[in-house]
Amino acid sequence: MANTNKTPEKLYNTFWMIYRNKSKNHPVFPLYLSFKILNLEEGIVELSLVEPIHLMGWKYKGSSHKIKSIDILIDASEHLSLENMVILKSNIHISYFEIDNDNKPSILVSIHYDFEHGQKGHPIYHAQLCCNPVDGRKSQSFKRYEIPCDFRMQAFEHCRIPTASMGLVSALISIFADHNDPIILNELINASMKVKNLPKVFSNKLIDYINNDKKNFGSIHWYRCI
Repeated sequence: MANTNKTPEKLYNTFWMIYRNKSKNHPVFPLYLSFKILNLEEGIVELSLVEPIHLMGWKYKGSSHKIKSIDILIDASEHLSLENMVILKSNIHISYFEIDNDNKPSILVSIHYDFEHGQKGHPIYHAQLCCNPVDGRKSQSFKRYEIPCDFRMQAFEHCRIPTASMGLVSALISIFADHNDPIILNELINASMKVKNLPKVFSNKLIDYINNDKKNFGSIHWYRCI
């Protein structure tokens, strides 16, 4: 039976309210996460952010006391099972920018995290560098900047790096950890864990493989379990 207590959009926004509250020293946009929702088959939907998340003027790194700051854009698309709020497929695109004195952004790095079963030669969870950044023109706050027409960077996009599972919630917490005080990070994690049925990444094939094989779980096993 499908989970009818809260829709995925409401669950994500419950987490987003906590995230915005803990990020009160740094501007965070939008105020509410809107998703384009597509029904793929019975009980399975695709959620895509309508407007990218914009973290504005965040510290260069959490332990830094320097004035230097960065802007971060996050876009996301995930396939969810409504029965148990499990993420079946995920693509998270994150871009980091410096903003100069003329209000022009320059790309520091752009990366996307993928999760999908059945792609031969692809680790189930992996990251890749991107030439194209998240489209800042879709962000009401970021598009105030003077965004160049030809906005690309040089990157080798065909190196897939095995990673932990990085859905939207995991990616946002990871970014928070990089750019905030560890004490506030712990508060965010503890508060987030109280959100019931928050969408999660879970791989039955991966768990079965770990349980059936007592060998060291090295990166090669990311491929063998597909």
